[in-house]
Amino acid sequence: MARAEDREAIRELIARYAHGLDLPDRDVFLGVWAPDAVYKVDEPFGETVGIEAIGKAWDTFQVLFPYNYHHTMNIVIDGPHGDRASSTSFVLVTGADRRGTAWSASCTYFDEFARIDGEWKFTRRYDQVNYMTPCREPYDGLSEEKRIYLTPEDVEEMLAQ
Repeated sequence: MARAEDREAIRELIARYAHGLDLPDRDVFLGVWAPDAVYKVDEPFGETVGIEAIGKAWDTFQVLFPYNYHHTMNIVIDGPHGDRASSTSFVLVTGADRRGTAWSASCTYFDEFARIDGEWKFTRRYDQVNYMTPCREPYDGLSEEKRIYLTPEDVEEMLAQ
């Protein structure tokens, strides 16, 4: 039973990471990391080590991407093996940057965890950015005409091909 509880605690930790970025809540975000954790995000961001540097990364992300929505899925956890575990998961991120450009990204998370003082924490997260694609029109909300980009005519045309 402890193994199932540990796995659920790790899933909760992964979700809190996303909540910390998306709400945004710096304390929640920083609360998921071990003191000497390594956080790597593909270029142009790079690797940071330790809570202070990870906090600066959070600050940067919030300036660049004030609207984020992380949808983490397909989490596969290896372990726990004692007080260590790892996982691989996929995330679809949608949002808008500070210029108003809407975008979506696909990433793969490669995570390592440790149980520290009874709580699971990230010791390493590598955020591999598979793609990040901007929408070409500035984001100005989801009006009804922009909510779905396909028209019935578009669907008919694609089905006829």
